[in-house]
Amino acid sequence: MAASTHHQDKSRGGWVKMTPAEVKAFSVENKRAIKEKGDQIIERHMKPAALQRRGRRAAFGDVQDIYTKWHGHSLIVIAKRRGGRVMNRYAEDFETKSGRLTLVGVDLFDVSYFRHTGRWWTIQYDCTLKTALNYLQKPSPLWPW
Repeated sequence: MAASTHHQDKSRGGWVKMTPAEVKAFSVENKRAIKEKGDQIIERHMKPAALQRRGRRAAFGDVQDIYTKWHGHSLIVIAKRRGGRVMNRYAEDFETKSGRLTLVGVDLFDVSYFRHTGRWWTIQYDCTLKTALNYLQKPSPLWPW
């Protein structure tokens, strides 16, 4: 009997009622608007810098395209990379994740980049959309290197 009373002390979590502002912030329309802003910045700043070849032919792993995609509450920056011949074997084009803006509240985002260890590393918590999008404008860990 003592074990069952101890088990009830733990918090179990559950549903939380969202405010109208939170409902609007997490809505499909708001996510679409955020994605459009991010895509505009990527087109204007990130793509010109990341896609330049510096006078050489495209090689294995070179970035061919950069785009964003929502996964739950996270807007992920994805780089499409070139495949080709590696050690006399053909490798198909592949995608890599490089950055993530996670919507955590009304105009609040966590900014993360994808590490070589296969895990996300958060570099800024609870920042505004403007601050989060600044990471996409200038070279930062969120850029596909």
